[in-house]
Amino acid sequence: HGGDWFVSATGPCTADFHIWEMLDQHKLLGEEMDKGYILDGFPKCKAFYERFRALPTLQKYFASEAYKLPLNNQLANAYFK
Repeated sequence: HGGDWFVSATGPCTADFHIWEMLDQHKLLGEEMDKGYILDGFPKCKAFYERFRALPTLQKYFASEAYKLPLNNQLANAYFK
């Protein structure tokens, strides 16, 4: 729709959260694999990622231990070396 959010023009919705989560996982994996901040090459994705990450209602989650859990189980690590 061309607004701040990918799906809904009125604000973030469930689909936006899913898109953000996928971007977050790619960002974290890129950093883990010394690829830098991969969102730099995608300005609209980066802007969306940062806008969503700054939502006040999600700050408690981002500060929690749940957000710090590994992305994959230990068996998956063999694929990311």
